[in-house]
Amino acid sequence: KEGKERVKGKGKKKEEEEVEKKGKRGGKERKVRKKKSEERRGEEKRKKKKRKGWEGKKERKKKKGRKEGKKKERKRKKKKRKKKKKMRKDKEKKKRKKKKKEKEKRKKRENWKRKKLLKS
Repeated sequence: KEGKERVKGKGKKKEEEEVEKKGKRGGKERKVRKKKSEERRGEEKRKKKKRKGWEGKKERKKKKGRKEGKKKERKRKKKKRKKKKKMRKDKEKKKRKKKKKEKEKRKKRENWKRKKLLKS
């Protein structure tokens, strides 16, 4: 009988420890211990009450701000990428133009030399 009771106790402990969960946040793993359902239920009620007040509002605003910040950052990065692409294209265009000009100059020089030779 004593042995069985001890096993029961162990089982309870095991149940509490089994709920440990690894959540990823910023690449690092952390352990999160969940509370028993009754305690959790009480906590949710408390959170709801808090949300009605200023604290909850403040938290929500903070979260929203963080989200918007990420959105803006993404937009900024996209813009930067676009700008770089455009700059690269412009550079290539300039290079092509320069090559064309050089070719035309060479052609003109060749023609001029030919004419001079023909004259003499």
